[in-house]
Amino acid sequence: METISQKIKEQAKKEGKLKPPFLQLGEQMVDEKGKSKGVKSTGQHIVKFLGDKEAMGTDPITGEKREEVHYLFEENGEPKRYYTSKYSKKDKVYTDELSYFILRMAEFDYGDTISLEMKKSKLKNYVDIQKVGSEEQDDDIPIIEENDITALNREVEGEE
Repeated sequence: METISQKIKEQAKKEGKLKPPFLQLGEQMVDEKGKSKGVKSTGQHIVKFLGDKEAMGTDPITGEKREEVHYLFEENGEPKRYYTSKYSKKDKVYTDELSYFILRMAEFDYGDTISLEMKKSKLKNYVDIQKVGSEEQDDDIPIIEENDITALNREVEGEE
């Protein structure tokens, strides 16, 4: 039997009043005492880039207001949202340098299918962002037949 809460949630979803869930690229790890032990990647997420907008948000660590960009993606047919700071941090202070995430996302258009995956670089985590199924990538790789390799070797060795 469906609960009242479930009915209310389903009605809000139908009416477009329910915000999409967050795209979770990492999950908090804790020890047996509940102390934070960092963040673990949830793996690769293949998403469709649906939209983005500038907004004011709150730093999850300090609680201070910050400029953000809010993204809307689609994953497995479901809308997902992702919020990120507009600017990078250095020594726990926001700089005037745009964040890596925003600089990478500026390379894509609405409707593009991209891969997002949290990865570790030394002590910090970052989000690896790649275009999926890009024909441009395939065009950049030259196809060399075996006969071409033999001809190239002859040219290099001075034989013709």
